[in-house]
Amino acid sequence: MPFREIFFENFLLRASHINTLNDPFEMEPSIEWWANLFLELKHYRFGQTKEEIFSYIRMQNLNSPWRHLGTDLFKDHGIISFTETKDNILMWSHYSNNHTGIVIEFDLAHPFFSKKFIEKEHNYLGNPQKVLYRKERLISSDYLLEPYFHKSSDWIYEQEYRMLLKLSNSDKILIHKDYCDKKFEDECVFSSYKEELEKINENFFEIRNSYNTSFLNNPNTMFMFKVSPDAIKSVYLGCRMKDEDINKLIELKEREDLKHIKLYKSSIHDKRYELNFFEI
Repeated sequence: MPFREIFFENFLLRASHINTLNDPFEMEPSIEWWANLFLELKHYRFGQTKEEIFSYIRMQNLNSPWRHLGTDLFKDHGIISFTETKDNILMWSHYSNNHTGIVIEFDLAHPFFSKKFIEKEHNYLGNPQKVLYRKERLISSDYLLEPYFHKSSDWIYEQEYRMLLKLSNSDKILIHKDYCDKKFEDECVFSSYKEELEKINENFFEIRNSYNTSFLNNPNTMFMFKVSPDAIKSVYLGCRMKDEDINKLIELKEREDLKHIKLYKSSIHDKRYELNFFEI
């Protein structure tokens, strides 16, 4: 992630809604998956055979809700994404601001990841699950939200784990000042909630004490979950990180709630396309 000092003040992680993800195949199982689902449930509105349902789906625009046969299976959840590795050069380039940012190592045994959001009847909710990479899109699944954990093998370099969460459980709902305009208020914030749109710093507003489904359709709305600082094990610093940011992290580590965290600086290997790490 890019280095943001504010993370070490609020410890907020964003759960990304389907509307904010950059892969058009996210939560897009095969049309056969949809046909199998509706035929199994005996919903024949869009056809009584697979071929009839295939034909209906193929007529729909990619952005049309009718491509999912009018359902909203994937509307109420979001994902926090993690990776298995700290030394993938592409990941540092794509997600840590060209090696100027950081990688945070979390303790998956911490209750935030292993207990807080777990649901007994849905054991895939609330704890990080490994993403499965494949060329073929899902035809069938063991549970309705399984498409969250399947991606094209083109993404395998990310070695991703996903933590699937109900967005209604978020600790804060934020929106950047650039998108917090009258149009947003009119479309997404009920008139009775206008006084609950509160500026929290120079860049962000928080939507307080309210949650409605209009927020889900706005890609600029951010659903944030607060992780405890004692869930953080280590912080790895990019090889291009600015000295002032390095010094700031060293200073932050002196805080009582962060003293347990180890800091590692990365550097480029002398001979190979690899990153080295050393503790500071």
